[in-house]
Amino acid sequence: MERRVYQALIDYDFSRPAALCSILSWKGSVPRKDYPIMLVQADEHIQGTIGGGNMEREVIQLAQTVIASGKPILKRFDFTGQDTNSDSGLCGGVLHVLIEPYGPGEQAFWQRLTFQREALLITTCNTDTMNVRRRVLTKEAVPSNLSQLEQRLVQTAWKTGKSHSQIVGKELVSVKILTPPVLLHIFGAGHVGQAVADLAHFIDLDVAIYDDRESLLNRERFPHVLQLKNTSMETLPEEVHINPWELVLVATRGHQYDLKLLRWLLKTPPGWIGLVSSQRKWKILRQALLKEGTPEKVVSRVEAPVGVDIYAETVPEIAVSILGSIIRFLNTPSR
Repeated sequence: MERRVYQALIDYDFSRPAALCSILSWKGSVPRKDYPIMLVQADEHIQGTIGGGNMEREVIQLAQTVIASGKPILKRFDFTGQDTNSDSGLCGGVLHVLIEPYGPGEQAFWQRLTFQREALLITTCNTDTMNVRRRVLTKEAVPSNLSQLEQRLVQTAWKTGKSHSQIVGKELVSVKILTPPVLLHIFGAGHVGQAVADLAHFIDLDVAIYDDRESLLNRERFPHVLQLKNTSMETLPEEVHINPWELVLVATRGHQYDLKLLRWLLKTPPGWIGLVSSQRKWKILRQALLKEGTPEKVVSRVEAPVGVDIYAETVPEIAVSILGSIIRFLNTPSR
């Protein structure tokens, strides 16, 4: 979720007129497939991105027209060109971008949004009249006045867990899944834990840090984290609750702490558990867990050594590889 862009929409003070740009539909290979949004000001300052390149440049220019006229534009971009000398895209897909004036009325809608549970953001645009309607649906609150196309796309979104869109006649419907912020629990406030926490902030993950070394737990080292908790390994099971949709990274200062944590964590339901370790260290810890009676299927929940293999050596490189594993997990459709 583009939380910074959503926050910009909520906080915008309208000292300069602005336009909201949204990718409402796409097909084939396009710069972004997550239905992004971008706020464009009259001075062409932007919040967010819809994919960059010539396409985004043209949208920023069109936003100035929308700001001046007060009338929305639905722009179709075709990336199926083959001429390397032209500005037309070569990605191979097609997408539609809605560019609309952004004012206090539109802001009121975004200010009502909450992301405490999974919901659907439905944007419906009449391609003839350019009438735009937005609604947020939960499984507990589905309005009865949905069109047949909206009903079908909503049912598909809940079933597949995927955002998608469709154009039928003059009706373009985009259904985007809104999910609660993902919380990453990091056990260990050392160099790797600090570097991962810094990077996690840039992909909109909430972070909680746990360590018994009080000198390491401060806002100077962790300016962006949601929670700093100074606690011992022995009391963690009583003090920390981990939900099935949350993530865990074990990055303590010693294998004895890792083993204690894994014994507890493998009895909890986090969606992803990563362990910072060498191949040899994990082999020994894995054998110890199996010898203690932990089923092999349970032990296999641990990704160790954690990280996408990019031949990382330095702490920042290791953090990048760990974030790569987290992104891969979060974006895997079948998880």
